[in-house]
Amino acid sequence: MTKPRIRPKTTADGGAMPRSSVLSYWGSGAHHGASHTLRDVAAWHASAGSADSDTLPDLDTLIPRARDIRRNNGFAQSIAQTSVDNIVGSGIRLCATPDYVALQAIDDSFDEDWADAWGEQWESIWHEYWWSTACDAGDKKTGDMISEEVSYSKFDNGGSFTLPLWLPQRGDGFATKLQTVEVDRLSNPLDAADTPLLRGGIEFNADLTGEAIAAHILKGHPGERFMWSQYKAQDWARIPRRTPWGRLRWIHDYDSDRPDQTRGKPWLSAVLDQFKNIDRYVKAEIAAAVSNANIWGAITTPLEHDEIVSLFRDNEEEYLAARNRHAVTMKANTLATLFPGDELTSFIPQRPATGFGVFVKNVQSIIAIGAGVPYVIAAKDFSESNYSNTRAAMLEGWRTFDRRRDRLGAGWLDPINGLLMEEMVTSGRIKAPEFYRFRRAYLRCTWIGPGQGYIDKVKEATGDQIMLDGDTETLQRIAARRGLHWRELINQRAMERKYAARKGLPDHTATRAANPPQVFDNEPPEDQKRPAAVPA
Repeated sequence: MTKPRIRPKTTADGGAMPRSSVLSYWGSGAHHGASHTLRDVAAWHASAGSADSDTLPDLDTLIPRARDIRRNNGFAQSIAQTSVDNIVGSGIRLCATPDYVALQAIDDSFDEDWADAWGEQWESIWHEYWWSTACDAGDKKTGDMISEEVSYSKFDNGGSFTLPLWLPQRGDGFATKLQTVEVDRLSNPLDAADTPLLRGGIEFNADLTGEAIAAHILKGHPGERFMWSQYKAQDWARIPRRTPWGRLRWIHDYDSDRPDQTRGKPWLSAVLDQFKNIDRYVKAEIAAAVSNANIWGAITTPLEHDEIVSLFRDNEEEYLAARNRHAVTMKANTLATLFPGDELTSFIPQRPATGFGVFVKNVQSIIAIGAGVPYVIAAKDFSESNYSNTRAAMLEGWRTFDRRRDRLGAGWLDPINGLLMEEMVTSGRIKAPEFYRFRRAYLRCTWIGPGQGYIDKVKEATGDQIMLDGDTETLQRIAARRGLHWRELINQRAMERKYAARKGLPDHTATRAANPPQVFDNEPPEDQKRPAAVPA
């Protein structure tokens, strides 16, 4: 018996599709998630486009929706605010750690002592610049305020775009000024279609290595409503990535999760639909509850329909006047006087649903997970938490916040640090021999964000001390987790001890070091046990 021939699948023009394409379409059948025949996944049509094909066409919709949900949804605002508070907080601090080992290729004098002194000098210059409005082109915001704005931009816009301008005329000692530009203005000239060399307003080099060489910026915001500026929204400026001598002219900071991704997407993109649905549900329940609260009872009459009709026909005005004299006003603490024969029936509202709170909490937990923030942190709800699960949630949240701060440092703060250092080296304010050759060695640093806080201060401080004494932890890392700079911490403590000594106060730190607390393997000696309670 001969086997029946399998008819090959045809293409749109009627030709036979290659066997490899047939197998690609139908799949091997080994993975249920790839099946085109199983009922639960047969209608699942997912995009197979490139990173830009999947992202760029949707940004015009995703970005306004992400902004709208954060503006009008309290839980969305809480997620964003909590994240920014833990990523930026009251400010991100520079901890300069120049690579003195690499710099020893210049001279052996570049050692640990030099690195410590040079790093402290550079931090002083940076903080002078960053903690004032000297860094802002508009002379309105400090660097920490701009950092907060840039962090919010990742929630709303999927990234930020910053122009480092050269404005020496301000006379504040710094010519490098920052102007943040909303990513709406980053687009192809004349809204042209994307091409391999121009996508999402970013122009790439011709050898297709992915190197950006220019950005195209609208001179006005496309959503601007002022008549005088509307013409600017039709005029684009092409800004090269670097000057002829290599200085950055713009900084595009965004998170990329796929190769060849040109633009970032809002951090809330994955949960926008859940946000909108739970928002509708909560508003519907609140509206129902308010409506039900306005109905406190119903007044009924024993009269039949025919009797009421006859009353109207006999003396309609007298009947209506009597009813009005016995009308019940619906307000609090009212004792109703009913019309003879009427009855008052109480109304028991059935909304909101009995499972309203549990359902909302479960959906919000799913949303919080999708947004990268544990629910207890986003909702500030620790009512059902103990120390262990609260600490586990906080550790998971801090892991996300630390990663996002690290990306903000690498993609945005590091370039700004390099631009300012270049200016200061050129002006002679700080000495960095062979700066352009060893630029990365001079720029090496870490960024310290807000402190993690304590859940149980005694337990955590004891653990830090044990690890520090065992040389398995460093003061730099411990201080950074508390939002402190280790060098400033030591300097401040030394200053406080000197001041206390001048005032004649004892050094409790030295006393504790000389008399460490005793640790007993089993029970303490009899003379150190707590006396038993005296019976009444």
